[in-house]
Amino acid sequence: MGKKAGLFEEAKRLYVQEGLTLATIAQKIQVSQQSLVKWKAEGEWENWRAKYIKSEDHFSDVLNDLKKKLVLKALEDPAPQNIYALCRIVAVLKPSAAVELKKIEEEEKKKSSPEDMKKALDMTLEEIYGIKKDGEIGRRGDAEKKIEGEKSGE
Repeated sequence: MGKKAGLFEEAKRLYVQEGLTLATIAQKIQVSQQSLVKWKAEGEWENWRAKYIKSEDHFSDVLNDLKKKLVLKALEDPAPQNIYALCRIVAVLKPSAAVELKKIEEEEKKKSSPEDMKKALDMTLEEIYGIKKDGEIGRRGDAEKKIEGEKSGE
């Protein structure tokens, strides 16, 4: 693949999948905006972008990105709402986790203490991702590796 073809494909990916503007792409890959306008028209990038946004891959990518951000947020601030939000995303991405979440929600109704709910959610987070709430140094990096492994299908 020649340099121009490589730049064309990278620009198309940035436009279609990343949703970047032509101006941003021009700066990022050092190609003139005029060339990008021409490539966009020739390659029908607008149609490709519309198809991508409607596709399952895009939705799955968005949810996985959100999951990663929620894991990091829950590790930084283990407030019950952060852990709960993470568990809801996991339930969408992993149907077996939805069953566990349903059990937790039923238990939550029986319990009056937010601390009890947090403990139950922490247990689920540990079971699904092996993330422990024991102050272990490096757990954030381990969680990121586990998520990236799942995303790449390992």
